[in-house]
Amino acid sequence: MRALVLAESSGTVNSDAETAVDYYQGNFLAVSQLIGGIKPYCDVETRIITDSNGLISGSSNVSEEPEQSNEDALEAATSLLIESSSDFHVVVILLTTDVFREVVAEHWDNIIEDVNEDAIWCLGTSRSGISDCDIDILKEDIRELFIYERVGVAPIDSDTRASLLASVESRAKELQ
Repeated sequence: MRALVLAESSGTVNSDAETAVDYYQGNFLAVSQLIGGIKPYCDVETRIITDSNGLISGSSNVSEEPEQSNEDALEAATSLLIESSSDFHVVVILLTTDVFREVVAEHWDNIIEDVNEDAIWCLGTSRSGISDCDIDILKEDIRELFIYERVGVAPIDSDTRASLLASVESRAKELQ
């Protein structure tokens, strides 16, 4: 199975880290833990929206990434979702409200137009961000949907993460 995790960077960093997933700390640690939980069952592609390096791969070295504008990062994230969300069995989108609206909500119909019907999705953003999307259409077209209505800085809570990981594990066992 293939998984896509799309999240935002954090201001807290570990400058000794070799990869972007390990470089970002603070509220990004919840994303790192989620990725670690998915890895035994899926090939995970992580994309991180940064303020100064654009949209980067979680496996890339941050110090080697070219500088790009945040606007370019948002456009690249939108394009990624529109062009390839159907290629993934697991899609996790964990974004702040403003970024979610610009990347996902404004392009919702295009993003979910050709989703993988066996996919498991997880959306983490504020209630107002979620309400900007017709979630019912997505629910009808995929296997399972998890929603974390973000109220603070945590991109995902432990209950949603545990439920998502249980679903991913179950699906992986079905496919064995």
